[in-house]
Amino acid sequence: MKLFIYELKKNLFRVSLFVMIIAFALVNLYKLNETFRLYSPSDYYGSGDDPVYTDGIYEQYKGEMTEQKIKQALEYQQKMDAIISSGNYDTKNPSSEFYTGFAFADKLETDRLIENMQEIYLYPNDIIALRQQADENISFYTGKSSFEVNKNLLIKALYHDRIIPVYGRYRAFDMYFDYEFSSLLIILLIIFAFAPSFVKEKSIGADRTIISCGRARSVFWAKHCSMYLFILIMTVIFAVFDLIYFGSLYGLEFIEQPLYAMADYRYTPFAITVGGALVLSVIGKLIAFLFIGELVMLISTFGKNIGACVAVSIAGIIGLILLSEQLPEFLSPINLVNMKNQLSSFEVVGVFDIPIPAPAFTAAVSLVLTVIAHIICYIRTVPKIKTGGEV
Repeated sequence: MKLFIYELKKNLFRVSLFVMIIAFALVNLYKLNETFRLYSPSDYYGSGDDPVYTDGIYEQYKGEMTEQKIKQALEYQQKMDAIISSGNYDTKNPSSEFYTGFAFADKLETDRLIENMQEIYLYPNDIIALRQQADENISFYTGKSSFEVNKNLLIKALYHDRIIPVYGRYRAFDMYFDYEFSSLLIILLIIFAFAPSFVKEKSIGADRTIISCGRARSVFWAKHCSMYLFILIMTVIFAVFDLIYFGSLYGLEFIEQPLYAMADYRYTPFAITVGGALVLSVIGKLIAFLFIGELVMLISTFGKNIGACVAVSIAGIIGLILLSEQLPEFLSPINLVNMKNQLSSFEVVGVFDIPIPAPAFTAAVSLVLTVIAHIICYIRTVPKIKTGGEV
């Protein structure tokens, strides 16, 4: 425990690291604001310098999908169609008669509302059709391809009894799942904090003293445990920070709804809530960051110059990112940083004719690579004497 506390103080309780964390938090806040400003779809209609916010229609119809709400929305759509067809509406002066203040804007909003309601209402039929197609595929591939049969059996097991009970807005979660910049900052923090881990002892010859005193194993675990704790804290802090920011703009309502209630995730293989998907995305990031942390620690065992180890670590991570673009997505741990594609689509990897969901396969590969890096790092820093005991 004393060594663990010592490593925390040496590696993490540094003024320079705290300054870097605060600076990165501010940079992340700026990037979040730019993401909102540049990529958030407009919610405004109106004319001239007097736009009118359109949340009125959404507030009227959000929540549980009922026959009464659908009927009411269709009646309002017919009313707007009649007004627009007549041409008897004002395009300059907002009116309290309309949710947005303007007839044409209400027409557009109502059409979008009906389209979304129809998609939600008919979603169970889409799932039934998907299962029927799986049955046909099973019949076709029986005796021809065990993998295809097993894949379609998996589809039937994952896609069943799905309904979307509410009409809601999930824009905060959409933007959160697609946001990657904070992950880059965490990777830089990992490099800055742990690239010097084994360098300092080697540069002054203290590593030989540690080995001769029989403390190499204890020091190894103290360093790694401090890294694990740092990665966990930084991942959770930045994830919560990002989610709170987007939630403050769009709200976190309906976080308890199924993930497939979100338009881009209708065919997700995960029958979990939006909140569950948020947790899953954090776990994916943790696995990716642990892999990166182990690589940084391993690189640290080869050098005696902190600057060189930092530079090599940065170059190595850049190389991994570039390599991940060439490899299949399910083979790269880097892809766990952003799991949007893996959460939104059904992808499997065939292992001896057994279909393994791509996210599970990627996580398994990443953990294996992390363990391999960990073992190599252990061998390099905890040598054995001829009698088999630790020196």
